[in-house]
Amino acid sequence: HLISSYTGILGQANKALFPMSESRRDTSFGLRNKFISDSNYSTDVLNRLYENQEKAEKAFNYSGSVSDAIEYEKNSVITSYISGMNKAVKALPEEEQRNGRAYLLKNLNSWNYENTTSQSNMLNSIDGSTTVSKNVIFDELPSSSLEWTVDKQKYVYQMTPQEYHKYISEYLAAIENARKQYGSDSIESCEMAKEAAKEYMSKYKKNVLKKQYLGKATAKTE
Repeated sequence: HLISSYTGILGQANKALFPMSESRRDTSFGLRNKFISDSNYSTDVLNRLYENQEKAEKAFNYSGSVSDAIEYEKNSVITSYISGMNKAVKALPEEEQRNGRAYLLKNLNSWNYENTTSQSNMLNSIDGSTTVSKNVIFDELPSSSLEWTVDKQKYVYQMTPQEYHKYISEYLAAIENARKQYGSDSIESCEMAKEAAKEYMSKYKKNVLKKQYLGKATAKTE
């Protein structure tokens, strides 16, 4: 106990190599656990992505160009995803939140940050021809908390991180499909694609997600 308490790194090594329980022996001298903890709780990556979103929004508001609109959309999608996932993670039991954060960071690490096909088509079709409004871009994703009203009673279901990730994957796929269907050769077609994607996902929430999760939802009291 005295060695562990008063000898700094030697104390850490002592606790790692000679724990009270043999099953807790750590031959990395505690560094492995420290790295995992730091990486799962670090906010550096998240802060950088939020900073990128703020810069992209300012650039788009200033220029109104298609290229800046796409950068703003991409960064807004990412930060909206982070916000939804954070809410889903915080709703987990405390002992599961570390894994939830790790799942979020893993998804961000594997995220494709390049333009999608529809974004590139939009850029090639209307770049330089007009000023773009927010009516053609997606700057906010749906929440990870779902709500329905049944017989005047409101129900709420908080999705898990895995469920929310699947939901957002479906949402982003709907955007791509709508833009391919309606084209991206004019502002009008881009606006129609956005409305079509939102309508599709509204029906998806009502018909698919409601069927999946309403039974797990809780009644909401005012």
